[in-house]
Amino acid sequence: MLEMRPLALAFLSAVALPLGGCCSLAQAWCGPERSAWISVDWGTPELATQTLLEALRRDDPEVVYEALADEMRGSLGVDGLAVELAWPKIKAQYPYLHVAGYADVSAASYGPNRDSAYVTVEVGGLGLRIGLVREAYWELRYRRPGPDLTPQQRDARVGRKLAKLDGAVTIALDEDAEDDRSLVSLTPQSATHFGVDTIPVENVDAVGVFHVWKVRSLTPVDGENAAAAAQTPRSR
Repeated sequence: MLEMRPLALAFLSAVALPLGGCCSLAQAWCGPERSAWISVDWGTPELATQTLLEALRRDDPEVVYEALADEMRGSLGVDGLAVELAWPKIKAQYPYLHVAGYADVSAASYGPNRDSAYVTVEVGGLGLRIGLVREAYWELRYRRPGPDLTPQQRDARVGRKLAKLDGAVTIALDEDAEDDRSLVSLTPQSATHFGVDTIPVENVDAVGVFHVWKVRSLTPVDGENAAAAAQTPRSR
């Protein structure tokens, strides 16, 4: 039987925010939003937070799980399937979970090495401090050869998480260039072929390394601290 307690605790600070004012009550009665997604973006702490909140607002457990950092997934002991299975029970216990998705997002404050940040959101006079971490990934996207493949089968996407970008990419000054230039190189990575003997270079859509921001902690804060955080200039 699926253990509900860790998942419930993970979202408790969000769902416990009270419904204050007519706007929140209207949002509660209207239920989760059903319009099309505008974007899913993990490029900055603010965008990652907005994506998480929109996933809550739209009742989308798959994106909620995707928003969690590996660190938080591991501490909860859950995977994507567990979240999907637990979601109906979480909604039954906290029917107004989607209201947390309407929270206002403050500017992020960054850690000293810029690999960590936190964003404070506020709903109904209470706040939630969302801790985020920057994760590094390598990814290859290509089209599988074969005329009989469906569009879903044809598009391949492989990659993995990196401990850090150092070692996956090298940047060195181009001493032979007449102007200021650097040589950027990707180190070799192992890619699964999915039954294809080779990956034709002309079939590659994109290959590279990148950072994403994911949620690693949720901490309740009082209304005064939440309001102050929302007015604090962004720390760089």
